[in-house]
Amino acid sequence: MKVVLFCGTLKYLWAVRPFLYLFNKYWGAGTTVLLFSVAKPEWELPSNVELILLPDSELVDGDRHVSLFTDDHLWFLEQLNDELFIYFLPDHWIVAPVDLERVETLYRYTLATPLIVRMNLGYRIGVSRLAEKVGSFEGLDITECAPDRGELKISLTPCFFRTKLLHDLLKPGQDPWRAESYATRMIHDMHPTYRSVASRPELVDFWDVCGHTDQPPRPVRLRGFPLEDVEALLPMIPAGWSAVGIGEP
Repeated sequence: MKVVLFCGTLKYLWAVRPFLYLFNKYWGAGTTVLLFSVAKPEWELPSNVELILLPDSELVDGDRHVSLFTDDHLWFLEQLNDELFIYFLPDHWIVAPVDLERVETLYRYTLATPLIVRMNLGYRIGVSRLAEKVGSFEGLDITECAPDRGELKISLTPCFFRTKLLHDLLKPGQDPWRAESYATRMIHDMHPTYRSVASRPELVDFWDVCGHTDQPPRPVRLRGFPLEDVEALLPMIPAGWSAVGIGEP
């Protein structure tokens, strides 16, 4: 299984470090992470991380323009040789141990079901809360929303993506929010056989700690994190970002 961590903006480059700290603790440092990044971090990457720099482009106000989000995704999808990959963004911080045997089980199910474009992995965020059971596989329920439920079929949260099918659904020149809604509309209008499914129970307990905001006061939500992790994470949070929710369940 290939894990992709995508960082397409300098604003979130700092978040790669705490992400990797938590990933290696709760997922395991034996898993290789492909970091597709706008720049090389100033700190040393762990030994299980392979850095792949995104193509050069003109910076706007000192950063890569958000409209290049899908251009960069189309580029990195063309670099992958794997049919499936696991997807993370830098502010998807894992908060509890991951059962890798169950992740492997879900990988085998997804690989054997060729029209699944997205298999949700993330707890708290994903289609599984809205979905109904459509099958089971080795102790995991497989769930899916009816076409008329109106949920996002393509959510850029932790999941398995099928490389070629995701490439079919993306359009150059879009930011993350337009990418999600456009890809969902493409499934409904052009690729109705493509499926976006989930498992129950979900397998990756994480928080979207920054919520895609880059405006002051830039809160980093540490709700639900063990205090020992909070102590390790706080020195990694740069000036201008404020930690909130510490100690909340």
